[in-house]
Amino acid sequence: MGAVWRAVQLGTGREVALKLLDEKRFASAEARTRFEREVKLASRLEHANIARVYDSGLNAGVYCYAMELIEGVNIDRLVEARNLSERQIVRLMLPVCEAVQHAHDRGVVHRDIKPSNVLIDPQGRPHVLDFGLAKTLIEDDSIESVTVEGDVPLGSAFISPEQAAGRTASIDACTDVYSLGAVLYRLVTGTTPHEARPSRPGRTPSKRPTG
Repeated sequence: MGAVWRAVQLGTGREVALKLLDEKRFASAEARTRFEREVKLASRLEHANIARVYDSGLNAGVYCYAMELIEGVNIDRLVEARNLSERQIVRLMLPVCEAVQHAHDRGVVHRDIKPSNVLIDPQGRPHVLDFGLAKTLIEDDSIESVTVEGDVPLGSAFISPEQAAGRTASIDACTDVYSLGAVLYRLVTGTTPHEARPSRPGRTPSKRPTG
C-alpha cells in the first residue's frame, strides 16, 4: 500500500506511525471517497488490542493516515525467538481474536490478517494493525485495475479462498476467521497451510489423538 514513517502529530505532540499510500491506487474520486469512509469507520474502533487510527488526509497529492505507534515485533518472530509452547501461542492469539470480533461487531472486516499485521509490544500485548483499509483497496474496481494480472498478494499464504479467487462479493467476517486460523497454523506448526515443508526449524505439527 505504501511506506510507513515514524512522525510527530503537531497538534498533540505525540509520536505516530504515518502511512503514505500509493497515489496510483486513489486515482478516482470514488476510490478516495471510499478510503476516507473506511478510515473514519476504522477510527471508531476502540479496543486495547487494535492500533488506533487518529487521522487521515491528502497532503501534497499523497493520501496518508496516522495511527497509533506500536513499538513491537511481529507475532511470528516473537513465537520463534521465544520458542513458545502451543498453549502460550493460543493465549497470545486470544486477544487478537477478540480484537477482530470487536471490529466485526462494528461492521469492519480486516481482509489482510497476517503475522506482519500483528505486533507484540514490550509488555507482551498483541496489537492488530490496518483495520478496514484492505477492504477499501479490494472493493474498488479502479484500484483492482492497477494490479498486474498473475501477481500474488503479499499476504497470499493467509488469505481466504474467496480472496484468492477474486470473489469480492463473497468476502465477509468469515474471511478474517480463515486468516486467523491460517496465522495460528503458522505459529503452531512453523508452516503456512500452503507450504510443503516447515519453515520453522525444529517445529512440526503435534500429533493429535484420532477419534
